[in-house]
Amino acid sequence: MIFDSLNESDFQLIPRYLSKPYYFYLLEKLKQSGVLTEEANLRINECLKMLLVILNSKGTAPISKAIDDVWHLMILETREYEKFCLSLPEARFIHHRSVVFERIEKGPATKESFSNSLKEKLSWFVSYYKNFGAFKEAVLDFWPLTKEIMKDKKLTLDEFNALLKSAAFDHSVRRTLAPKEDNLSSSFS
Repeated sequence: MIFDSLNESDFQLIPRYLSKPYYFYLLEKLKQSGVLTEEANLRINECLKMLLVILNSKGTAPISKAIDDVWHLMILETREYEKFCLSLPEARFIHHRSVVFERIEKGPATKESFSNSLKEKLSWFVSYYKNFGAFKEAVLDFWPLTKEIMKDKKLTLDEFNALLKSAAFDHSVRRTLAPKEDNLSSSFS
């Protein structure tokens, strides 16, 4: 099974950032829509990674509908979502914007805006790599642009991760998303 390639550290974000009721709410809602528990945990975890990366990234998150759906479920419980946002390293509310709204607001795409958008999206993957390590096969469907890049450039997953590693450590400032000391206590304790 593909989930066997994941280890316990891949799921440390859930107890660190979600209260038990919030986690079980997300799990129940996903199960109601036919998602198996193992898959639901993977989706929740990747959504948490995306929300941590979003704190220091520009542009629209290059995520799948499955991850966006988890984010929508999180937002529905507004008080819990606000507490969650304030527990993050930057301790600020993360607003959700529709890709369609953003596109309409910005107007027609230009060659320059497309180039900036691509750079922003690639910076997401570098940030993901810096903070959570290499992409694994089990999560690629949640980050569809990774698969597009790999297909377009004829890269294996190992080659894609090697490029991210190279880019991640070429930058002089390594930004990590480790929680502040006062946020280290688990909400599952």
